[in-house]
Amino acid sequence: MRIIFYKNKLSKNYRLLTGPKVGAWIHTSEPSKKELLQLATEFALETPILSDALDPFEIPRIELDEETTYLITRFPRFIGDTIRTAPLLLIRTPAHVLTVSPEKLDRVTTLLEQNKAIYTTQKSRLIINILLEIDNEYEAIIHTRAKQVLTLSKNFTSLSDSDIESLVLLESTFNELLFSLEPISLMLEQLMSGKYLKLYEHDADLLEDLLQNNNQLIRMCETHIKGIINIRDSYTTIATNRLNKNMKLLTVMTAILTVPTMIASFFGMNVVLPFAQHSSSFIAIGLLAVSLTGLLVFLLKKRDVL
Repeated sequence: MRIIFYKNKLSKNYRLLTGPKVGAWIHTSEPSKKELLQLATEFALETPILSDALDPFEIPRIELDEETTYLITRFPRFIGDTIRTAPLLLIRTPAHVLTVSPEKLDRVTTLLEQNKAIYTTQKSRLIINILLEIDNEYEAIIHTRAKQVLTLSKNFTSLSDSDIESLVLLESTFNELLFSLEPISLMLEQLMSGKYLKLYEHDADLLEDLLQNNNQLIRMCETHIKGIINIRDSYTTIATNRLNKNMKLLTVMTAILTVPTMIASFFGMNVVLPFAQHSSSFIAIGLLAVSLTGLLVFLLKKRDVL
């Protein structure tokens, strides 16, 4: 599906065009191979790079082909409760800005409605603002997931199976975001050189802010991943310590119960035994079992085992 936006400084609102116009933003989502070939032919674009935009594992990068700049970034999206990232290709030609996405990108396409100071005729600034919007989406997701980590960390001593599963999913989410944010930072550093996009002073300031924010998001992801690992390790240590205490208690109880069990087993044999006919033999055997058991308990306490 193709949508063509146009807005200049004289326009209060953007317009949707039926055909390309100099200074327009042409957004193509979920394109077929035929549509990609048509796009490449119509705007003299590199077909292999357009195909890369549909690769779900494509890493963010930047390429320059004469006067055309290709930027591949990644944007976050929800698949159920799981967060994954998808590629987005941004192209700056001398006449247009083009974006190609394998999926619908509603958040970016509403950019012109949210910010009245963005014009499609200012190509470099438009691309930077698209990248800013994607970065804001990353930031919102990271903050939301960070709150979940904080909630789980408060009760890490009594985590349930579902809590542990949530921690694993959160760690996977932060790793997924980190996979995209790190190469995006490298790409932004390349853009700062001015080699790939013509930057005015305000554009350079925007790009610098974007780079700093992106680096901050990377540090946040790394911090939260370490926090999750610490929570998991702490819980494992506590659970192991509890298990060791329980095993120790069970072992001691077994040892204590072994003494009266052995005495009862010995005197319970169906053979002739000393004092078998004595009237106080039962009491004597009981006292013997209690005495030996008490002696064992005393020794265990003395050795700090019990």
